[in-house]
Order: sequence, then structure tokens, then C-alpha cells
Amino acid sequence: MKMFAQAGMAAGGIRGVFFLHFARTGAVRCWVLAAVLCCMLAGAAGVRAAEPFPDITLPPHPQAAQLGLPGHSFRLSDTTADVLLVNVYSWFCGPCQAEAPRLAALDREIRRQGLKDRVLLIGIAAGDGPDMVERFREKHAIPFALFADPDMTLYAGLGGLPVPAMHVVRRTPQGLVRTELHLGMFAEEPAAFLRRVAALP
Repeated sequence: MKMFAQAGMAAGGIRGVFFLHFARTGAVRCWVLAAVLCCMLAGAAGVRAAEPFPDITLPPHPQAAQLGLPGHSFRLSDTTADVLLVNVYSWFCGPCQAEAPRLAALDREIRRQGLKDRVLLIGIAAGDGPDMVERFREKHAIPFALFADPDMTLYAGLGGLPVPAMHVVRRTPQGLVRTELHLGMFAEEPAAFLRRVAALP
């Protein structure tokens, strides 16, 4: 198997990586990797995208009380934040792993500036179960809420975009509106990013 996968990688590049991952993890996570590879090929991009944002329902979080979240299933609109930062990632995504420390720093900056009631950062783990989410949280000392999405329902509800993806969402009288979409690894300096998104009209 290893020799065949290596030969495929040499002959087909990305197709070889795709085959190796399929052999190890199955179709669902292989599909996630395909999305990741598409993002890597396209490169990181920041896109202004003012449009309605899906008011997805999230499951109860085990640390809901500590994180200021409802203790039951809830919609994004049930939170009190003015700005929601929704990061979609996967354990099997290299750029997602690479951006995690900067996202942790972003959440610490939110708290340092006393904005935790106004700005809420959450992560959605496309294709990852609770065990993978916990491994990711421990590996990167993630202080914000991560939600497992093993059947990729939440991922699909947000448009099935390549990961990593950061949605900047603002609460308006008309409902949730996405004001920015960033595809690719989050690389902006946390304090500068926060100053900008917290001041969005």
C-alpha cells in the first residue's frame, strides 16, 4: 500500500495524496482533504461578502457555562455578541493546524480588550468527531468553543467552502450578515484584525 501510494504521489502529485488519505481514513475525511487542497491551490484570500448568513443550530457545548454559551442547543442568533467569528477547520488540514495558535491569540486579545460580550469566536470542525476536537483543543491550547461536526452538517450549512475559512458575521436588525469571508490560513495580526472587525458598521 505504501509503495503504491508513493508511486501515485510521484506520478499524480495531489491525486497521490488524495488516494493515500482515502486509504487511511475513508471517503468522508478524504472529501474534506479535497476541499483543503483546493484552498491551498487557490491560495489564501480575503473577500468582502456582505450577505445574509445562515443561522445554524449548534449542539450543547460541555463547557458552555465557562464560555458564556447557552447550556443547550442554540442558534447563532441566540448569542448576545455583536460580531461572530466563525472559523471552519479540520484536524487533517495543515493550514488549519498552522493558524490555530494565532486564533488562540485572537481569542485572548478579545478577552484582554474586554470584548468577550461583543465579539464571539467559535470553531467548527468539519468531519471531526469529539475526540479529534479535544485533541485539537489540547494540542493548540484553544480557549474558545470548538464544535464537532462529524457528519459535516454544519459545514454544509455554511456553504461547504474550502477550509480553513473565517466568516466575520455581524448582528443586524435584519438578522445575521456576513461582512467578510477569509479563505485560507488566518495570518492577520490579532489586535489589528480585532480593531477592524469590531468597528464594522
